[in-house]
Amino acid sequence: TAANDVVTITAAGAINDNGGDDAAADIVATTIDLNAVDGIGNTASFDVTGTALTIDSSGTGNVDIDSLAVADVVVATLTAGTGTITFEQSGNVDLTVTTTTTTDGAISISNVGDADADVLLVTTATAGGGTGSNDDITLLTTTAGDITIGVLTAANDVVTITAAGAINDNGGDDAAA
Repeated sequence: TAANDVVTITAAGAINDNGGDDAAADIVATTIDLNAVDGIGNTASFDVTGTALTIDSSGTGNVDIDSLAVADVVVATLTAGTGTITFEQSGNVDLTVTTTTTTDGAISISNVGDADADVLLVTTATAGGGTGSNDDITLLTTTAGDITIGVLTAANDVVTITAAGAINDNGGDDAAA
């Protein structure tokens, strides 16, 4: 726990939860920066509580994050090399994901809200490159919450958006991606 502070973890391998898949936050800090080569949360979802997140895995391995939010969360980057991304947030607050990408793998982002004002905003999402076969993008709000999208690209696959509230375009683009 580093309340109102910064936690940075950089690993040449993977970053995993030693306690298994529990409901407690593994890291509590205002700013959390996780960097790994071989995945983050491969063995069990990695639980975090923070408002400014950067979560990046550059090699082979999945990224599986549970955000136990107590205030609005902004994820600057959420990336995986060859592997899937699963980001699930609870806490009835806004979730903004500025950039999320995989080289080859699906992206799934969800937010639980208690009002349509609890928005899931995804500015740019790119799943996969030119060769993948599991490069879907799935965006979901449950209980309540709108979804606002920017540019979503699911190379070779499908984009699925399921909102408990409305689905909105972030604007600024006139072309389909």
